[in-house]
Amino acid sequence: MSTFFLILLALLGGAAVTLQAQFMGLMDVGIGTRESVFITYASGGLVVTILMLFLRGGNLRAAASVPWYAFMAGLLGLLIVGTIGYTVPRIGLTTALTLVVAAQFLSAVLID
Repeated sequence: MSTFFLILLALLGGAAVTLQAQFMGLMDVGIGTRESVFITYASGGLVVTILMLFLRGGNLRAAASVPWYAFMAGLLGLLIVGTIGYTVPRIGLTTALTLVVAAQFLSAVLID
């Protein structure tokens, strides 16, 4: 893949994070944090299940080669979605995402 395509893909992902944060904040205020996280994950789970069925399971057999701790990604995703959904309507989209991005940079420095 070209570098240009990868840059566009990363930018699209960043825009999706912002939109998801805004939508999660709206759902959080309207129906609650747990309920909005459930709807977010259930709808995403449904879409990826249909995709995996279409692709006949993809490469799920290779999951055995992944370190056990990598499977915590799903739990971390719940934490990410839940905290963004909870903080956005309370401190604002810009403040919440600025803090999230700052924490991402700090964590990345520690990991690298």
